[in-house]
Amino acid sequence: MNAMVRVIIGSTLVILCGTLQADWMVGDVHKMHFPQLPDPVGWDIKVSQNNFVADDFLCTQSGPITDIHFWGSWRGDVFVDPLLDLQNIQLTIYPDVPAGVDLPYSHPESFFLWQYQTSDHDPALVSIRNELPSPQGWYDPQQGLVLPGDHSEYFQYNVSIDPNAQFIQQEGTIYWLEIHVITTEGLEFGWKTSLDAWNDDSVSFLPPADLWEELFDPLTGTSLQQAFVIVPEPGLAALVLGFLAAGLVLLKRRLR
Repeated sequence: MNAMVRVIIGSTLVILCGTLQADWMVGDVHKMHFPQLPDPVGWDIKVSQNNFVADDFLCTQSGPITDIHFWGSWRGDVFVDPLLDLQNIQLTIYPDVPAGVDLPYSHPESFFLWQYQTSDHDPALVSIRNELPSPQGWYDPQQGLVLPGDHSEYFQYNVSIDPNAQFIQQEGTIYWLEIHVITTEGLEFGWKTSLDAWNDDSVSFLPPADLWEELFDPLTGTSLQQAFVIVPEPGLAALVLGFLAAGLVLLKRRLR
């Protein structure tokens, strides 16, 4: 094989692997107002059992959502496998009800636009990355349970959406992302808060009252936001794949 061709193919594969990695890193592409990064000493708000939490985001690029990344922890650092103990991650996208329509704060509409269950798809589409440990609190708004310094481990969860089930969002539209999980029996999981505030507070759904309640720091009363990133289709990866394919075709012709 021609040395130059080997170099081109090798470089292309390096670029491709870097583009298609499952973890989201600061500086990677996104399609929301800005990534809401985790507060390493914040709260994890319970989203297992009957707890549902949602946060709003602005779509900045029309097209499919291919990946959703979020950060979370386990109450008391009690888990066996932080990935496998999440038996299902339910991701739901709602339209926005602006502040003042029925409540003084914005919240998700009563119907959803899209819902995705990870347990219905290939398990390989979900991955995890360990973050550096730090002291974090546990907050269960339904029970009013507040446990400062409850745990230290937290993780980035990466959900690649099945191409046959992706949500098509529209630029300039505000949506709400809700996360709810099913865990191994007896374990509790929380969605991590963020210091990157945008628009309105995150909210928790209270089933008995069928009401979305604003979330505030249980100790300071400041607004809470959730840690997540919405990612678009990998345009660069598609270009690289095309480039690699063209290179291979050229090589094949030369070898004839």
